Amino acid sequence: MESDPETAYTVSTRDQQNTTFKMTQSFTSTTKKVKKTTTSMMLDEDLNRTKHTLHVNVFVNYVGKIDMVSQTFVVRFDVYLEWDLTGSESLPTVDKFKPVLRFPGAERWSRDIDDVEFTNDKSSGFRTSISGTFRSELDLRNFPFDIQGLKIEMMLGVNSRGKNAGDQLSIECGYSFGQHPERPNLCDSQIDTEYNFRPLRYYLSASSKIMSQALSIDGKKATKSKYVLVIPVERNSSFWLLNNYVFVLLCQILSFSTFALEMPKQAGDILGITLALYFLLVAYKFALMNGLPRLSYFTHFDSYLWLVFALLFVQYVLQTLLLWVKDPGDNFADEWNYLFYSCFGTSFFAHVVIIRKGWSLYKDQTRSMNKLGKIDRTAMKIYEQYGLKISEKKGTVKNIRRYRELLEEIDGIKTY
Repeated sequence: MESDPETAYTVSTRDQQNTTFKMTQSFTSTTKKVKKTTTSMMLDEDLNRTKHTLHVNVFVNYVGKIDMVSQTFVVRFDVYLEWDLTGSESLPTVDKFKPVLRFPGAERWSRDIDDVEFTNDKSSGFRTSISGTFRSELDLRNFPFDIQGLKIEMMLGVNSRGKNAGDQLSIECGYSFGQHPERPNLCDSQIDTEYNFRPLRYYLSASSKIMSQALSIDGKKATKSKYVLVIPVERNSSFWLLNNYVFVLLCQILSFSTFALEMPKQAGDILGITLALYFLLVAYKFALMNGLPRLSYFTHFDSYLWLVFALLFVQYVLQTLLLWVKDPGDNFADEWNYLFYSCFGTSFFAHVVIIRKGWSLYKDQTRSMNKLGKIDRTAMKIYEQYGLKISEKKGTVKNIRRYRELLEEIDGIKTY
């Protein structure tokens, strides 16, 4: 794991602390502007500009090993950090000022190569290449028809160079992240049989009140700016449909075969078949548990599996009750037919409801992509240039197939 340079830097003199406190007082108004948008962890980019904005853009090279159980993924990406050199209160060049980037959501990370530093007449900055395993909370309510936002969270640390090395780069001191106005966030083409990738998104955030106080000096808060890159991925549900949903559906359909037997003459076989199918699903449920996370809510597949559990249980109870209320010598034909139509009709209606529920959740996710963040303006212009249509209100790509085709094109020529 990459060693964290922040632990190596301390404020060496009281003068440096006094300077920091003066800057804190100067930028109290900046902190007061930290207003949240509709999503609790997102900050409004326009309302939260500070004196020194460090412009960020990210290029994602590789995403893989998305693990539902541990809720982690492996990623390799390049971060470009750049700041303005013009103006009366501009920052020094990178040889005298270099922010430390921290990754709070990483299990482990490292730099692949040495940082590439650059300076021109108007700006200075550096590119750092990062690879590692990152944790990201997954919303699996609509699994396996879900869309996930894999998050890479970056947080400002301290300055690592110059006479002010070790200074906290906090919002109170006037330092914050911002999306680069001219460079986009882009993701390279990925090879993945389970997930389809959508355009990258981002949002700005900040350290929590507790963490801001923990990072403070002499009781003064040190709120750290955060830049969160979101990699939206849509699960290809074909595998689960063919290998899981179809299996459970077949168990439900096979249970109706018991109504082809004669009641009460073959009552033992009827109840035995229904009970056997029920325990088959129980064994199947336990076999799946190792490959799925332990959640406090039902996924769509959980809902469907428990629905079929309930249908088989009710069917078994009703068949047993029919034997109990009727005498062995009575004619069971009419009641047996009514029971079949009731069970079949209830099952059909329940399947319609569960399908509509899954479709509704999927539509809600695709229509609410803005909750994952927004596409930067430069990337939007590139996508529109190549024929992508993006809804500004909902943040969705209307022709997502075109985006996937675009990732496979080289200089306007489709690959074969």
